[in-house]
Amino acid sequence: MVRWSGWRVRIILDLIPEKVRKIVGWILLIFGAVVILWVMNADFSSEFTDLMGFIASIVGIFSIGWGLIFLTHKV
Repeated sequence: MVRWSGWRVRIILDLIPEKVRKIVGWILLIFGAVVILWVMNADFSSEFTDLMGFIASIVGIFSIGWGLIFLTHKV
């Protein structure tokens, strides 16, 4: 299952031009870093904002991961 999904990601990334991949990769990387920094400095005082901080940190981590995938993919 993992090999099959990795194969599909490679096909999708091959369809995107390299210049666009690099731009989108940098945008995702910067967005993820900003979100992670915001989560680290945010003041969470209630349960709802704790959940929001957890979700924001997950989004930041996935954004950084996808940014690195977009930047390092070679055709």
